[in-house]
Amino acid sequence: MFEPMELTNDAVIKVIGVGGGAVNAVEHMVRERIEGVEFFAVNTDAQALRKTAVGQTIQIGSGITKGLGAARTRKSAVTRLMKTVKRCAQP
Repeated sequence: MFEPMELTNDAVIKVIGVGGGAVNAVEHMVRERIEGVEFFAVNTDAQALRKTAVGQTIQIGSGITKGLGAARTRKSAVTRLMKTVKRCAQP
């Protein structure tokens, strides 16, 4: 005979917005008070990160952009992101 299983919610959901438009989307989710989700804002623009309602922020490419935005240059932003990821991955 089968017995019902007790289900547990072990899922971990993280939403990471990278860049101005994506951070705006994450801010909208925060304002809607979505529960059970951890939110992150990632950007090259330090000023935008200071103003965001998203609790956890990560600035990327600060050595290259000097805290300014990547000026909507996708290649430039990707390069900065990869340099930051490599630096964070080092022990």
